[in-house]
Amino acid sequence: VDPAAVDTSLSTMPETPPRRERQVFEVPAGADAAAIQAAIDSAAALKGQRPVVHLPKGNYKIAQTLVVPAGCDVQLIGDGGAETATVLEWLGEPGSLVLHLQGPSVATVRDLSIQAANGNCLLVDNCDQPGGRIFGDQLNLSGMGVQRSPIGLLNNGLEQTDVLCRNLQGGAFCDTWVKAVGGGEAQAGRPGPGQFSVFCGATGTANAQYAVEKGGRLVVRSVYHEMSGDAPQGILLKDSGTLVVDATRFSYKTSLEHPLIKVDGFRGMFTLTPGLLLPVNSDVTARVEITGDGSEANVLVLGNLFWVNEMGVNADKVFLNRAQPPAKAALLLCNMNSGKPGAAKMPGGADGFAFLDNRGPDDEDFVLKMLKPLREARIWRPAAGQSGATNVQFHRVICTAGQNGVDLELRAGK
Repeated sequence: VDPAAVDTSLSTMPETPPRRERQVFEVPAGADAAAIQAAIDSAAALKGQRPVVHLPKGNYKIAQTLVVPAGCDVQLIGDGGAETATVLEWLGEPGSLVLHLQGPSVATVRDLSIQAANGNCLLVDNCDQPGGRIFGDQLNLSGMGVQRSPIGLLNNGLEQTDVLCRNLQGGAFCDTWVKAVGGGEAQAGRPGPGQFSVFCGATGTANAQYAVEKGGRLVVRSVYHEMSGDAPQGILLKDSGTLVVDATRFSYKTSLEHPLIKVDGFRGMFTLTPGLLLPVNSDVTARVEITGDGSEANVLVLGNLFWVNEMGVNADKVFLNRAQPPAKAALLLCNMNSGKPGAAKMPGGADGFAFLDNRGPDDEDFVLKMLKPLREARIWRPAAGQSGATNVQFHRVICTAGQNGVDLELRAGK
């Protein structure tokens, strides 16, 4: 980057938001679904005025799906995104839905918790339009104990709308925490301009934190993956798409049976840039393993630190390209640290650190191609959107789904 192209001017703080006199529809604490729906319907009549439906602290037993009509700019606001504040608890038919934002939606959901032991928490459908935006701030998406949720956040076919999650949390008791499924254009090799990004956050142990399928694309930056269970595998890629994980930490109970990261017959790009791969309650070093058909797989592991609790670790132990034919895959500029005497040591250097030899291609074109999704990821703040396009906001919302449930689905179609 040309230094002259860097903006060195100081940032300015945003102005104090003006006081808005929105009409507020108060829902009695603990009211049933019919009362809440009546308040939403009344607010929907004030389209363009951003009315508020307020759910005070309490537990709300929900037996029928709450529906926010398309184009309704209602703000559904509780008294806190916590199990002790505003809680919508599903008591309806198994497999059904607690809250449905019909699209294109311009609704806001803020400061509440949704629990669905035998259902799905939240759906936004028909939400893929040019200029569309979905913003999640401090979403917390998890499964419910032994009743694992298959997916925390599902991007199902969006190609035009940008999805940006900031400070995403949860992951515990999920099979997959965040999943991106490509739409028809992506599956045909013509991905749209929409982006799916997670910037900052923390998660417990999902069986496989991230998945991309059918050409889906996902960029993850600065998320801390903390061990909360015995699942040894952090990422499993076995379909097609693009996944970039940057500036992260995986603290997992690693095992000989399962690599921390497995790329199996994957068609697409996977990039893992500077992070810490740390075994917890295990002496097995984290490893990246590539198997299956590697003819369309591109993998870059760049600048990562492998923590070592055992002797004899080298590049060929942490990075295994076993695909046939081999994938185009590289381990570059990585190193290892250790508290075990002699496990990581440079000749003539201090104990506890050693470089790992490079493996695979290191040409500039390959590296730049693998870093391109990260370099092009957009960061934006919520603002007024385009007419007719999705513009949804979530702030401090907890979703906890149970067996076979999904916490939050963003669906391109209806």
